[in-house]
Amino acid sequence: RDGRSQTLHQTPGFISLPPGSSVQLHCYLQGHSSTSWMFWYRQPPQGGALHMLFLSRGKDLIDDSSEKHFTAARPTQQNFTLSTDSLFPNDTGLYYCAWSRT
Repeated sequence: RDGRSQTLHQTPGFISLPPGSSVQLHCYLQGHSSTSWMFWYRQPPQGGALHMLFLSRGKDLIDDSSEKHFTAARPTQQNFTLSTDSLFPNDTGLYYCAWSRT
């Protein structure tokens, strides 16, 4: 443990867009560690299991999604984005950014 606190900031906090819209979600890890894992998850509107979309360690990116219209990028150790050029109706849900040291 490095003694620094780490805080995740996800924006926008809420967004409602029609199908066909483009969107970019941002996640910022304050007090970052260069070896931190970062993740994007989606939970369906009715609840239930979280579906992992992407994960990243450092700047390495692993696409774990069957939904290829989403892309992710980790331009810096602290920033992780999720985006699409065209939303589908079944993209509705709660999107979560998460991180882990290990």
